[in-house]
Amino acid sequence: PLVSLPSSLADGMLASIGVLPVEQTTPAYNPITQSATEVPPALVGSKWVQQWQITDLSPEQAAANRAATRAAAALQIDEAVAAIYGRFTRFQLEYTERESQAQSYKDAGYTGEVPPRVAEFATPAGMPAQAATDLILAQAANLRGAQGSLSALRMRKYEVLRAATDAQAQAVAAEILAGVAAVGANVS
Repeated sequence: PLVSLPSSLADGMLASIGVLPVEQTTPAYNPITQSATEVPPALVGSKWVQQWQITDLSPEQAAANRAATRAAAALQIDEAVAAIYGRFTRFQLEYTERESQAQSYKDAGYTGEVPPRVAEFATPAGMPAQAATDLILAQAANLRGAQGSLSALRMRKYEVLRAATDAQAQAVAAEILAGVAAVGANVS
C-alpha cells in the first residue's frame, strides 16, 4: 500500500515487487459440450502461464448449447440470403416493369417506340435500345436464377439443424454460406 510506481514499468521492476507477466493462452475445448474456467496461472519453465479447467457440461446443457449453436447458424444463413435479396428486391416493381416492357419490345422485333422503362436505362447508359433490351432481359434471368439458387441454399439450413454431429453441422453451414456468397458475387 505504501509503494508508488512510475507510469512506465519494466519487467525487472515488476518482478522486484512480486508482479510477474503471465503468458495468455486459449483453452482447447469443445464449447458445445464443455466449459472452460480460468484457474490460477502455473509456472511452466521460467514463465507463468494462464491455466484453464475444462469441465464437461451436463447432457441437458450440451443439448441446449447444440440447439442454440445450430439455430444461430441457421439464422446466419437466413441473414446472408436476406442481405442479397435486399440488393434487388427493393426495386423489384421497377425491375418487373422494365423486364415486361423489354420483353414486349423484343417480341415486337425491336421495332416501334422504345418503351419508357427501356429508354430510362438505355439513354443514360449510352446503349442502343436493342442492346439495352437484351441486357435488361439477361439481368432479369440472372436475378431469377440467383433467387432460385438462394432459395435452395437457404432451405439447406435444415441440414444444419438435423446434422448427426456438431462437426457435420459446422461443415454444412460453412458450405451453405460459401454458396450464398458465391451467388451474391454474381448478382448485380
